[in-house]
Amino acid sequence: MSFWPVVKRVLDDSDMILLVKDARVPDLSKNEELEWKIRQSGKEVIEVFNKCDLISKTERALLEKMFPSGVYVAATEKKGINPLRNLLMDRAAKLEHRELKVGVVGYPNMGKSALINAL
Repeated sequence: MSFWPVVKRVLDDSDMILLVKDARVPDLSKNEELEWKIRQSGKEVIEVFNKCDLISKTERALLEKMFPSGVYVAATEKKGINPLRNLLMDRAAKLEHRELKVGVVGYPNMGKSALINAL
């Protein structure tokens, strides 16, 4: 199955979207068309910057300044996962969902699977 039909299915089936980006190269891990499709879906999106353990404190501070609403994790190290989990649980409570269906999207090798496993 090609990429866009899978993205459409994820967007259709999810209550919320986690858009996973690489903290080392946030601009290169941005996909304008994907972000446009997410906006068109009307779903709430949380930008998750993964691999934060691979950048310096200075780079992280700059990243946090550029993306103040982002969530910063190191999924393979399980760092930053609890705040993300709590955020998802809070959002689920606001939506009055017992089970929140969360779609996870992003380019290959951004750490989507590691993030899912950590959650």
